[in-house]
Amino acid sequence: MQARLRFISVAIILVSAAMLIVSFATAEGGGRTRFGNDLGADHAGFYTAGWMLNHHRGVDLYDNDFQDRIHHQLHPHLEPEKTLPYLHPPFVAVAFRPFAMLPYSWSFAIWLFVSLALYLLGVLVALRSTSLTSQERLTAMLAALAFEPFVMECWQGGQLSALGFCCFSIAVSLDLAGKRFAS
Repeated sequence: MQARLRFISVAIILVSAAMLIVSFATAEGGGRTRFGNDLGADHAGFYTAGWMLNHHRGVDLYDNDFQDRIHHQLHPHLEPEKTLPYLHPPFVAVAFRPFAMLPYSWSFAIWLFVSLALYLLGVLVALRSTSLTSQERLTAMLAALAFEPFVMECWQGGQLSALGFCCFSIAVSLDLAGKRFAS
């Protein structure tokens, strides 16, 4: 059973990686691929917020009309009615300022590695607190990397959920170790 789960997980991971490679290889200016889909659709909103802080006043971050204008300037392929309002706290936009100094495709590529590192750290911390064998941990790690919400939403889409998962895993691990205040 574990061998079959590992095989399926590896297949999903490889297909996902191939999809990302094709997406990057076909990316055009502004983050749209030649197939018509957006490269890291949710990342575009974080990129726009970081860009706004790099080039405008911070109070403009939550001006929806201004934000929408900037978003469409940075991503001119978007249909006029398509919006992606920035609804996160200001410190998230601050964290994306360095990403917004890069061309969009490079920004998204780097975010993919950061997101993967955060997710892997969260999975490793969670697995460390289990009594699984090394083979079971390998299976669990591969299954976690093939998990649809991570593969499609977080990794392909550029969401922030890997950060939340990593923080949650660390908090639970600290709690299990009796370090409730640190948790």
